[in-house]
Amino acid sequence: MKKLTLLFTVLLLLNGCSKEIANKNENQEEQHTENQENVVAILKDNSQITSSDTDLSNGIYSIEFSGDLPEIGIDDIIVGNIGEGFLRKVISASTNGNTITMQTVQANMEDVFKDAVIEFNTDLSNSAKIGNIKYEKYKINYLAKGVQVSENGFEFDFSNTVLYEKGALTFKITDGTATFNPNFSFKGEYSLFGGLDYLDFKTNNAELNLDLNLSLNASAGVSLPELSKTLADIEKKITFPVTGVPVVVIVKTTLVAELSANINSSFDFNTGLTNNYIFSTSAKYENDSWSGNFDLNSSLTPKPINMEGEVNITQNLTITPRVSVKFYGVIGPYCQPKMTEDFTFNIASPSLDWDSSINAGLDVKTGVDITIFGYDVADFSRNDNFEETVWNAPETLEIVSGNNQTGKQGQQLTEPLKVLVKDKLENTFRNVPIYFSVTQGNGTVDNESVMTDENGFAEVLWTLGENTDLQAVKVIIKKADGTIIESSPLTFNASSEDDLSGALEIVSGNNQTGVQGQQLTEPLKVLVKDKFENTLSNIHVSFSVTQGNGTVDNESILTDENGFAEVLWTLGENTDPQTVKAIIKKADGTTIESSSVFFNASSDEFDIIGIWMVTDAYLGDWYSTKTICDAEYPEEERKSTSYEITISETSYTEINYFISKKYKPSCTTGLGPVLSTSNGAETEENLQIISFEEGKINCTGNDSAYYEIIDNNTLKFRTLDMQGDSSNLWIIVTRK
Repeated sequence: MKKLTLLFTVLLLLNGCSKEIANKNENQEEQHTENQENVVAILKDNSQITSSDTDLSNGIYSIEFSGDLPEIGIDDIIVGNIGEGFLRKVISASTNGNTITMQTVQANMEDVFKDAVIEFNTDLSNSAKIGNIKYEKYKINYLAKGVQVSENGFEFDFSNTVLYEKGALTFKITDGTATFNPNFSFKGEYSLFGGLDYLDFKTNNAELNLDLNLSLNASAGVSLPELSKTLADIEKKITFPVTGVPVVVIVKTTLVAELSANINSSFDFNTGLTNNYIFSTSAKYENDSWSGNFDLNSSLTPKPINMEGEVNITQNLTITPRVSVKFYGVIGPYCQPKMTEDFTFNIASPSLDWDSSINAGLDVKTGVDITIFGYDVADFSRNDNFEETVWNAPETLEIVSGNNQTGKQGQQLTEPLKVLVKDKLENTFRNVPIYFSVTQGNGTVDNESVMTDENGFAEVLWTLGENTDLQAVKVIIKKADGTIIESSPLTFNASSEDDLSGALEIVSGNNQTGVQGQQLTEPLKVLVKDKFENTLSNIHVSFSVTQGNGTVDNESILTDENGFAEVLWTLGENTDPQTVKAIIKKADGTTIESSSVFFNASSDEFDIIGIWMVTDAYLGDWYSTKTICDAEYPEEERKSTSYEITISETSYTEINYFISKKYKPSCTTGLGPVLSTSNGAETEENLQIISFEEGKINCTGNDSAYYEIIDNNTLKFRTLDMQGDSSNLWIIVTRK
């Protein structure tokens, strides 16, 4: 068996920037690398594989050599750079001329390297060149119709690329681009005795851009299970020798579109999206365990949506550049950033409530199939995903006009209630059912459900309720499942002007009888109602004296919570007719003449009822016509100043008085039923007043006295003599 021991310097660097490559070369580090002893390198310069594809799949390798035959035995490891390269362990071998036929099984890099580090960076362009590394131009294995590839890496252009066209359904990319230019980094370390010790596969700030315009047309209902279509299959081959051992790396990118759809009727849908993702992802094996990291920055921008049809639809599209790094034809590290687009349209029957949305995202699968690297390490993979709703409709409901109006109770507002519906892109949307409902005020709208017009507007007319409560209308949009969209409900508010025509009623206080210059006992009370018999609070009522020269305690007053307003009325100091006018006054100060009502009152000539003081009296002979009882005493000495009289109708009147003791005992004086005395003694009498007549008081015992009005505060009483004639005896009383 041929033994191969190699000591060499390894720096495997592939990069799309020649300047960066040059800089990397200047900083090469020497590493000691040793191969296993039973490794046989087979190069395509002096050999070719003659096995059929079937034989190769069964591990049978027949290789024809143009020069000397190498020594190959059982358990040897053959490494070749023919095609995708191969790394096989020989189970048996036979020679026929210049051809060696071997039965083999898959080997891995632990069978080749010990105490070694393999490290390289690469992008996906055609421009990288470095030293003895052979970087072949990418190979196009397949391009779908309408797909083109740029020379600068994996950049795809689409033009009318049909993803599916069969029967009633056509789905295609009308135009667009997809670019993916990651810079992959790989490092593997093998120890002398432990096999694979370290592996790190990563890409930093890989940029993935998708700019597509999509068209879906369904002429009838259709259900399409998940369909996968390859849009492009491209690979790049990298080969470099490690002191006679070729290392073969294939970077393979397969652009795959996956589509599913479920549509229950005819439907046309056109839209697009512009998505940009910058992400970093890694898979690392270290200290006998795997780990990984992921970081993402995204910018997702949907394009205008055009839909025709009212059906239930779900449509899912993914476009994935599946990048795998193969060593010797066996997949090792891989990165699969799957860009997703999910469109849904849901509609309810018979309401026709609907909602629609487009979600976009990225699902990145990063991993390492360990088969080609070692025996005792497990495979690794991780999934990192992100999703965002980039479009949905209906999204917003806005009030355009008609809010905060003022109108009359029971009357239609002059301006309709108008709303506008938009999608997430601020585009207006038609054929959206809008629901209007009165929530306060007992009013009505002329339509409870209205479809938006071609400009996204919907409007109704609102008739206010027949009361003065708060007036409100709620507006909502429903999704197909009956839930309300987040931007609704909205509320229109309105205030109603009270209909005050003929709304004032007299409750109490009319047609009272009082005393001139005195306040009436009962207030003047009114009630304010609208024409619907609702009582109205906070309405101004004006009270004014129109006859009689009296006064009211408040000329303008607000109705209380029950609609009542009242004032106190003091009559004028005359016997003229007494009248107060009540009228409703509007907020602007004007009055509503049709609402006026009038209170009337009458006044007595004098206020008899009350407490009075005797201020003067003239006492003569009860039985004669003499004007004085005893001429010895001056007239003024016979006057009393201590009388107090309490007079109230239909009650006992207590008369307290004192006559001067200067009067002779033989002299009898009196004032009839009003005042009387005997022997100058202090006397007290109780007389019940039965009734008042004009100028006359009637008392018990058929007694009576006449009175005269001297002024508003003074009365003069004259008594009757024994024959019932008016005597010359009198007293003066004044209001206390």
